[in-house]
Amino acid sequence: MSLLEEAVPVPRSRVVPSLEPVRDRVGYAAVFAEHRASVLGLAFVLCGDRHVAEDVAAEAFARVWPHWRAGRVADDRSYLRKAVVNEVRSRWRRRAVERRE
Repeated sequence: MSLLEEAVPVPRSRVVPSLEPVRDRVGYAAVFAEHRASVLGLAFVLCGDRHVAEDVAAEAFARVWPHWRAGRVADDRSYLRKAVVNEVRSRWRRRAVERRE
């Protein structure tokens, strides 16, 4: 028997390193530091209240995190801006429903 025939098979995932980018909290902290001001500014322009804008920005970063970590975010800035717009719209809708009730 040759050495190859006696070798224990190793799953391919353990032989070939993943080509997926490493996306960890340190990396996301850098994304946060880079985009915090613009995300907060956009939130403020859309809602007009500093405290609400801070909540919206925090929620946007929290919602983007799992997508970013999974490698599904190609453009951080665009993804975060869309998350802010979606969060503000959601709050507007919620407020409209509350007014009707």
